[in-house]
Amino acid sequence: MALDMRIITLFFPATCENLLYARNHSPITRVIFNPGDTICSHVCSHEGWQLIVEEVKTDHVLLTYIGIRD
Repeated sequence: MALDMRIITLFFPATCENLLYARNHSPITRVIFNPGDTICSHVCSHEGWQLIVEEVKTDHVLLTYIGIRD
């Protein structure tokens, strides 16, 4: 959601929470998906959908996943 010199703000849709982390001591790890992987998405009502990844496009550090919504 936000990033500054000291704080990272993340939104977790499964719990509808915003959490703040110290940028230098964050427990967050980047996950990279590959073609064939299934990504689960959950909305605040806990009803979600899945995306089967067919292609990953990279633009510098931004990853875009293209696939079939199941």
